Amino acid sequence: MVTIADVAERAGVSKTTVSHVLSGKRPVAAATRERIEQVIEELGFRPNALARSLRMQRTQMVALILPDITNPYYPMLARGLQDALVEEGYHAFLCNTDGDKEQEAAFIADAVQRKVDGIVLASLYSRTQDVDEYIKNGAIFVSLSSAIVHPEVDRISSDNEQGAILATRYLLECGHQRIGMIGSSLEQHPSSTRLKGFRKALEEASISFDDTLFAQGDFTRAGGARAMRKLMEQPDRPTAVFCANDLMAIGAMDTAHELGLRIPENVAIIGYDDIEAASLVSPKLTTVLNPAYEKGKAAGQLLLERVRGKYKGPGRHVFIPPRFIKRESA
Repeated sequence: MVTIADVAERAGVSKTTVSHVLSGKRPVAAATRERIEQVIEELGFRPNALARSLRMQRTQMVALILPDITNPYYPMLARGLQDALVEEGYHAFLCNTDGDKEQEAAFIADAVQRKVDGIVLASLYSRTQDVDEYIKNGAIFVSLSSAIVHPEVDRISSDNEQGAILATRYLLECGHQRIGMIGSSLEQHPSSTRLKGFRKALEEASISFDDTLFAQGDFTRAGGARAMRKLMEQPDRPTAVFCANDLMAIGAMDTAHELGLRIPENVAIIGYDDIEAASLVSPKLTTVLNPAYEKGKAAGQLLLERVRGKYKGPGRHVFIPPRFIKRESA
């Protein structure tokens, strides 16, 4: 294995000078830098990542904890995070919880034990009290869930409640009175806050919430299809359905097509997130924008500022307002 000492000897400089070129943290004369870089290329030198992390007391690794990697929303979020990190020499490793509460908690504990530089958490279950002890011991978190509000945690959120209100109000304005909702377990965030917005919009219109018009779809396409069938089997079925994410909305459209229902003439359908598939299905899905890439990139930027000591203040909140996207399904 080629070492820094080998590079230094061939280039006729000290090991410290080679280290300065590799880290980019200290100025090195242009001619010297070029000579060292040429030797590095000739010898095929690759820095020892483990040794560097021990020396710097950093792993340059970030844990990204997600509930469902098969949901197109989360790969886009991961891409935004990675784009922010790679520019600065950091990388993310992915922890997929499959929407399991115990798995989520286990991944958080494991990431802390591995001494990653930071954790970006898209939580379905964790609340402030669940991460407080880790934070007291120095762990750096960026939260993508409004369920974690901590004075030392940066968070990025969109107003899920308001987004649901926008979608439901639109259906009400279109004349719908019997509106169903497909969500997930009320223990999971953000389904609970989107349900809250749905109910609030109904109350504003003096319409009582009917729990027979709420069905669980578990944030998956197949789950959305099953939930839609349950709603459509009712004698007095809904004329419109708001879904807590786009995958469930696309599943609901699958069921509507199977039952011979025209969208939106027989049943209007609205999703949430605006994943790429929302504009590709037929009819194109009306939804609420929840920008995944922008959230991921912002998370990476906030995290790096803390890891590198550029920011040491109280937790910051990046708020991205929801935006209603009208297409063809409603």
